[in-house]
Amino acid sequence: MATLNLGRIKPVFKGAYAGGTAYSVDDIVTSGNETFICILASTGNATSNATYWTKLAAKGTDGTDGTDLTSTLTTEGDLVFRDGSGLQRLAKGTAAQQLAMNSGATAPEWVNASSDCVKLGAGTISESATGSLDGFFTTDYDNYKVYINDYQHHTSGGVGHIRFNHSGSAYTSSNYQYNIWSVWKTSGGGGDGNAGSGWSTDSARWSYNNLSTRSSDLEITMFKPATTGTSNIGKKHALVHGFAIHQDGTGADYIYGGFHVNDVTAVTGLTLYASNSSDVSFSYRVYGFKN
Repeated sequence: MATLNLGRIKPVFKGAYAGGTAYSVDDIVTSGNETFICILASTGNATSNATYWTKLAAKGTDGTDGTDLTSTLTTEGDLVFRDGSGLQRLAKGTAAQQLAMNSGATAPEWVNASSDCVKLGAGTISESATGSLDGFFTTDYDNYKVYINDYQHHTSGGVGHIRFNHSGSAYTSSNYQYNIWSVWKTSGGGGDGNAGSGWSTDSARWSYNNLSTRSSDLEITMFKPATTGTSNIGKKHALVHGFAIHQDGTGADYIYGGFHVNDVTAVTGLTLYASNSSDVSFSYRVYGFKN
């Protein structure tokens, strides 16, 4: 019976090209990260010789000269963008920053969040002789709101006092002036309005009546606390509104007033404390407002 030679039924993969190996038609090899198929049997003819090999798959451009992402991106959070010469790294921004286009509209950049009202911080003071909120007031914003919730004296009695902070420390010089009013009603039906004021004191008073161990809430508005100046320009002013438990433990006081410091040093924060040296506790929120 005659024999019919059908040749190869399918190509055969031979791995990486080797100069000493004999290759047959339809052998497939790799060389230089590319793939070739033998079209003419031979030994020692490199894959670059088109008489013996045809390229099946070509590689892309090597990632070099700034186009290799592994070398371009070096830190977790980095981004990559293309400028006029190639791929470039944009280092990660800081917390709460936003991605924006630069002024020349040529590349991205990280910028601080821009808003007329920004929450700057929050926290809790737990049974401390003084409750200091510091580092929030800067020239980034003109005016600030500070919300105090669940303010308590851990010993019944004592009125609430407040001081401005200079560079992190409470300012205790006798330069405070304050006016505070309290409209109150007791559980027994009695009620009245009281006013208190102080001049050349070492702190401002924000409550008129003694405070019980139950919670009170305050809203403090600071006007340009971080500015400085001379004479009457740059002195610090604040308003306070609040709702406190009356000194009998059951009535309610509505508090309103303001205070002023005859000093032009930049204010960095506030310190709250009790006149009877009781430990205080409260939570706070600080917001900055631009003009």
